[in-house]
Amino acid sequence: MYHHPVTRRRVTAPNTFSTKGDATRWLATVETDLARGDLPDPNQDRVRFGDFATTLLAAKTDVRE
Repeated sequence: MYHHPVTRRRVTAPNTFSTKGDATRWLATVETDLARGDLPDPNQDRVRFGDFATTLLAAKTDVRE
């Protein structure tokens, strides 16, 4: 987890890690990218609810009206 330098929001890892070493390496790469100025898009993982609901309902074939 780190704090996004622009939005100041907490950002968690995209997945869990098998070992603490793996998590530490991931965080080190993120910190290196931040030091270079490569800011991650803070909204990259966000999906609008309407888009989520449409995708979810399209995947369900047995939904009654």
